[in-house]
Amino acid sequence: DATSDERGEGFVVFVGGLPWSVNEAILKRDFAECGTISNLTLLTDKDTGRSRGMAFITFADEAGLQAALKFDGDDYGGRTLKVARAESKGGKGKGKGKEKGKGKAKSGGKLDEKPPGCTSVFVKGLSYEA
Repeated sequence: DATSDERGEGFVVFVGGLPWSVNEAILKRDFAECGTISNLTLLTDKDTGRSRGMAFITFADEAGLQAALKFDGDDYGGRTLKVARAESKGGKGKGKGKEKGKGKAKSGGKLDEKPPGCTSVFVKGLSYEA
C-alpha cells in the first residue's frame, strides 16, 4: 500500500556511500534486481541539486529488502555501500534539532556565577580594530 510506504513504514532500506555521480534512474535499475521498488528517494543538496550519496529505497516486500541488505559492504562505483533497514521517521535522528537549552551555560544561563577554582575569563565579540 503506497500510503504506508510514504509514511516510512514497510520495507525501506537506507543506502549510503553512493557515488556522487549516481542518479535515481541508475540506482533504480541496479537495485531492481533485489525486487520490486515502490519508492526511491535520492537525497540531494538543496543548493546545488547534486547527490549527497545517500538514498532511501522502499521495496514491495520483505524479500526485496533482504536481498538489498546483502549489498552492505559491497564496492559500488569505487565506494563502499552501507545498506541497512531504515529506522522509522519518529526516531531521534542526528539532525539539527531545536533542543531547549542548546548552547546555554551549565549553570542555567546565570553568567555571574563561576565554578569553584575558576581563574580565567572568556570574552568574545571584541572588535578586531580595538
